[in-house]
Amino acid sequence: MNKTNKTLLVIFLITLLLLVMFINSRPMPDEGHYLSYALYAGRGETPYKDYFDHHGIGMTLTFQLIAEQINIQQAKLIIIILNSINVCLIFLISKKIYDYNTAIMSALYFMLFIPIFGGVWVINENVMLFLLLIVLFLLTHYKTNVCLLLAGIITTTIPLFKQTFVWFVVPIIGFLWLKKRNIKMYFAGMTITIFLFGLYVFLTNDVNVIYQHLIVYNIDNAKLLMRMLSVKEMLVCVVMLLPLIGFLLIKIKQEMTVIQKTVLAVGLLTLTNLFPFAGLSRLIIFLGVMAIPMGGYLNQIKEYNKKILIIVITIFLLTLSVCVLVYSLKDDYSELENITVKLKKYDSPLFVYPAVPELYFMTKSSHASRHLWVWYWNAQDKYQEEIVSQLKSKEHVFVYFKALTEDEPNKINQYVKTNCELKETIRLEKALYNTFIKTEIYECNKNKFVLEEKK
Repeated sequence: MNKTNKTLLVIFLITLLLLVMFINSRPMPDEGHYLSYALYAGRGETPYKDYFDHHGIGMTLTFQLIAEQINIQQAKLIIIILNSINVCLIFLISKKIYDYNTAIMSALYFMLFIPIFGGVWVINENVMLFLLLIVLFLLTHYKTNVCLLLAGIITTTIPLFKQTFVWFVVPIIGFLWLKKRNIKMYFAGMTITIFLFGLYVFLTNDVNVIYQHLIVYNIDNAKLLMRMLSVKEMLVCVVMLLPLIGFLLIKIKQEMTVIQKTVLAVGLLTLTNLFPFAGLSRLIIFLGVMAIPMGGYLNQIKEYNKKILIIVITIFLLTLSVCVLVYSLKDDYSELENITVKLKKYDSPLFVYPAVPELYFMTKSSHASRHLWVWYWNAQDKYQEEIVSQLKSKEHVFVYFKALTEDEPNKINQYVKTNCELKETIRLEKALYNTFIKTEIYECNKNKFVLEEKK
């Protein structure tokens, strides 16, 4: 085994061991809706028609064949392995563009921040980073037409996870043009993905349904979700970005190669992922790509003054330590697992309100409404009316997460009061999202349908 392969093995194992520490950390509801969508698609339901989704189908396609057989921790383990591979890809790309020492710095830089930026969560950003790094790896290591075709296919697969990521194609085409590569093969690969997605839409969905879910809803919802990073998130970003600012100042005065400029442009374009909802997990793609040039900057510091490098690494380690402490105090899945046990004794479809969609996936139950993730949607009357209409049409179990203060009256909680019977109340020792303190389980419409059957 040569030096590079030994280094890759060590990097992979260290990253794997680091991330496994966070396998029980629970994010906001993102994991729940991605895995639940994959679960129902695996059962033959059609995305967008049978359940409401405003994301691309990327995560659904990634997990739908295995969603029925795995639990959340196993899904997270897949992401952990994927991000361990991502660190190895960053090492290889940085080594090709720069040198071995720079590649080590690049890998360490990304490795330290993965847990802080949602690198163990089952969210689309982690898979998207993997695909983007594969494209950069192919462009830096191979010049064959087959690799260009494959790079084109993968590049146009990324927007299937997040619609705003169509812009990556611009710097990549620029790179291929400047390096006089076969752009036609790259476009051919892009055409294959676009054709397959178009065929999927034609066979399974009406174009207007896709338009309403992926474009119209997201524009409307952006007004509700728009926010800046919190103070805590800003502090972490400052620690991360200070070395980057130094790197850019140095590089402005130096000549960069075409591939170095391409990686920098791709990294900066990933900041579009912060729209409309800015959060740390949305920065992981930016961090992963920018780790490649950042390694070069850190290596320059090392050559200039080792004491400064030690100070920089110490700041990184302290930031990581603080975040390990913060994340160890975050929500975990223990209380949801207890609720899951109680829910499994009911045979009826579930409706979970609000915003805890992991329960659909954890119980493997069917859903009573087309809407699995209900929170900000409550502000839109048309969605409330659709939900209530669907709930009234069937017997189901309503799982209601209650906060310390009463919810503002709306069509959904009014429906519970008039159509459902309270069966159990479960106190939550750890408030979910620092908000919900108890869970109420209701049976809804049971007597109504029994009477109808008797008639």
